[in-house]
Amino acid sequence: MKNRDKFKTIYMPLEGDLPLYYLFYTQRLDKLEKGTIQKRFKVKAIDNIKFVDVTCITDRIVHKKLVIEPKSLILESGDCPDNSKLKGDVIITRSDGTKAYKAIKYQ
Repeated sequence: MKNRDKFKTIYMPLEGDLPLYYLFYTQRLDKLEKGTIQKRFKVKAIDNIKFVDVTCITDRIVHKKLVIEPKSLILESGDCPDNSKLKGDVIITRSDGTKAYKAIKYQ
């Protein structure tokens, strides 16, 4: 969260309670009252973070179903396959050693 301003846009999967964790840990719960959350706690965007309704965001980018801006960061499930054009720069693992997320910088 402290590096959030280094990127123009950050793309994250809209899975589980990830958007709510972000609001809680950044102490931005005021966003709940400003209409950024849709039915069933689906969030479109908060600050420079855009939530995408898939776990493998790079698949959408490679197949040209999602256009992203330069200087973006993509966080997606660690179980997503590596794409030849977009490979994970950083792997975030759980305490049991399994992959939780991949971070991909898009320049």
